Amino acid sequence: MKISRALTVLCLMALAGPVHAQPKSDLWPRWAAHDETSTATIDHSAWQRWLDGHVTRDEDGVNLVPYGRMSEAGRAALALYL
Repeated sequence: MKISRALTVLCLMALAGPVHAQPKSDLWPRWAAHDETSTATIDHSAWQRWLDGHVTRDEDGVNLVPYGRMSEAGRAALALYL
């Protein structure tokens, strides 16, 4: 019985039609426009300072950010960078 319900759900999902999750095509020219001769650079040093001050590594080697315990200054620095 469980298999037939799962099969029914899968069939209904397949017949439901495409999901439109991608942006509309008229937005893409914004990303395609560029100047190959540009020498502009982006300074990510503020981001690196923020990472250095807020990212910790647990015993399994997973990088963590304690957003819930972050100071107002830390939140402000993140908002300023973003």
